[in-house]
Amino acid sequence: MLDFPWQKSVRNLLLVSDSQAISPLLAQMERAVAAGLAVTLALGSNRAAAIYPTAALPPAVELQAATLDGSLGRRGPVTDLLPPLLRWPTRFARLAQRPYTAPCAARWKRFA
Repeated sequence: MLDFPWQKSVRNLLLVSDSQAISPLLAQMERAVAAGLAVTLALGSNRAAAIYPTAALPPAVELQAATLDGSLGRRGPVTDLLPPLLRWPTRFARLAQRPYTAPCAARWKRFA
């Protein structure tokens, strides 16, 4: 299980993933919600049918979606969602397949 600590000052958690790599973030999401954190999940996929089922997310989690074909949320990669979202969190975690890792890191550095 993926486990990362956060300080007591953390109130807003941004999780970024593509649908294929979301599994390790699910326990962190549940833990954060239980701790009273505001959680936003930026989730990307090729198409809406491949997005992690939104009904399986805790109701307290805000979903921001991006699909390459534009069938759900913003058209484009999940990294396109980051500029406005990165101004909000006090903690950030990303977990994605290799094509998303470098763009996420670059955008995080730019907006951190």
